[in-house]
Amino acid sequence: MIDLKSLIKKSVRCRRTDKKIKEIMTLSLFSQAVEKFFNQDIYKKIKPLYFKDDSLIVASLSEAVVREVMSKESQIIDYINSNLEYNLVKKINYLT
Repeated sequence: MIDLKSLIKKSVRCRRTDKKIKEIMTLSLFSQAVEKFFNQDIYKKIKPLYFKDDSLIVASLSEAVVREVMSKESQIIDYINSNLEYNLVKKINYLT
């Protein structure tokens, strides 16, 4: 007979792993989207940091780069969500 306690632990570990995988995929897809929609200069100046509560947090030292990315935010979100199984990203928050 299988111990219920071990099944619960395994299920929790799987959820954590699944969550981390989705977060990593989201960060990677953001980088791909920026590379696709913008030139190499902008791609080098903005980086995804983490994903939390339906929001992707990205950072850049340049406010001009943030404004450029904000101008195509909806396209970037659509690109990310279309490459995932469902709409995971609802908005992008920017740190400067």
